[in-house]
Amino acid sequence: MRNDELNVLRAEATELIATLSEKSKEVVALSQTISRQRDKITADAATISQVVESAEGQLRQEWELGLATWNQERSSADAAIEQKMAEQIALLATAAVTGRRLVEQAAGQLTARDWAARAKRERLNAVWLRWAAFSAFVLAVVVGGWVLWTAIDKGFTLTIGDGILRGALVLALVGVGSFLSVEGRRHFKEADSAEDVALDLTALEPFYASAEDDERDSGSPRARRHSLHPKHVVPVHQSGCVQALGR
Repeated sequence: MRNDELNVLRAEATELIATLSEKSKEVVALSQTISRQRDKITADAATISQVVESAEGQLRQEWELGLATWNQERSSADAAIEQKMAEQIALLATAAVTGRRLVEQAAGQLTARDWAARAKRERLNAVWLRWAAFSAFVLAVVVGGWVLWTAIDKGFTLTIGDGILRGALVLALVGVGSFLSVEGRRHFKEADSAEDVALDLTALEPFYASAEDDERDSGSPRARRHSLHPKHVVPVHQSGCVQALGR
């Protein structure tokens, strides 16, 4: 019995050893498979990492190249826009300067004509005053001759009152003639001054039309006032504008 049991145990032990040997072989094969898979996974991971790094570098390079191209195109577009804006601004500035100078030229021409018309009026008034003074002097001579003829005719028998009245009449006519003569000379002077102003404005017009801003600013302020505000100018004989224009 014991031998039979021992034989059975030996058989079972032998079978168990065979099974363990097979299992050990399977474990070794599985370990080798796992090692190979691990090596493969490690190699694949390294390959993937290398591919990722390469793709990232290529994408970064392409992005930087695209950004540089976009910046260059944007700079070119901005430069073109700025150049166009500068041309438009220069055109507008030229148009503004041209318009301003045309307005100043028109104002200068109108002012010169205004002063020329004033000179003509003053000269006409002076002529009329000169003729009025001459008429007053002639009338005073006639009245004085009539008074003298009457006194001679009456043998110098006129009363003191008649003499004073007739003498006062003659003196009044002489005074009127003298006043009109003085006013005539004053109007002649104003006419000459107005003509000088008109000539000065006509002479200054090309200078202000072609001069630069600093040269225009260095011009006579009173000349600019004459050019732009003729209605607010003090009369010529009082302001001495001819001397001011000459400075």
